Amino acid sequence: MTTDGRGAREVTDCLPQDSYAQCLKSRGLTGRLAEYHPVSHFWSLQWTATALCLAVGMAFVALSVWRMRRHPA
Repeated sequence: MTTDGRGAREVTDCLPQDSYAQCLKSRGLTGRLAEYHPVSHFWSLQWTATALCLAVGMAFVALSVWRMRRHPA
């Protein structure tokens, strides 16, 4: 976070330096920022991730079956 309370997205140029805290201070940054989803989003995110994984898995199964039928051993 910046000194005025705004969030800073990425400060990757401070990572390889020896004095990380001093590097952040020189850019006017004071701490870390974390954003969380509210609890009410939990199940919708879970079901969305599940559906996505199942869809990708089924696509791979379908591709494998198609490929095996097209090129028999």
